[in-house]
Amino acid sequence: MGENLKEKELLNCWGYEVPVDISRYLKKLNIYVDSRGLEEDLYAFIEDNQIIINSNISLIKVRRYIIAHSIYYILHNYKNKEVNKQDCFWERGILENNLFAIKLLVPEKAVDYFLMKKNVTSIRELSEIFLVSEITIKYRLKVLGYL
Repeated sequence: MGENLKEKELLNCWGYEVPVDISRYLKKLNIYVDSRGLEEDLYAFIEDNQIIINSNISLIKVRRYIIAHSIYYILHNYKNKEVNKQDCFWERGILENNLFAIKLLVPEKAVDYFLMKKNVTSIRELSEIFLVSEITIKYRLKVLGYL
């Protein structure tokens, strides 16, 4: 399937900041984020242009990933969508929604800069720079052909 026009436009509005300012994308799309207690296995719920994230998820790296992942669903006009562990993470491989989230949070130009210009090669250090999980960095590097 590949990226649609909305995805391309959004990915191109990255402000060259690292870690990526996820609120820039939320503002551009008029998406609101709220935090509420949800069922344990439910990470977020998408209701029109609102992402309701489970308040029990406290790790900022995980919250950022879930928000980026949820933006994908909003761009593809999902309404009243539950986002759970199976949707977000890698048990089923890299799905389009996962790929979109990692592209949003870990832009290719930024990866190239840190690897080639700054000689940052540690997965852990890249994870801290981009404020994402180490597995997200590994998949991004794999997709870009660095691993």
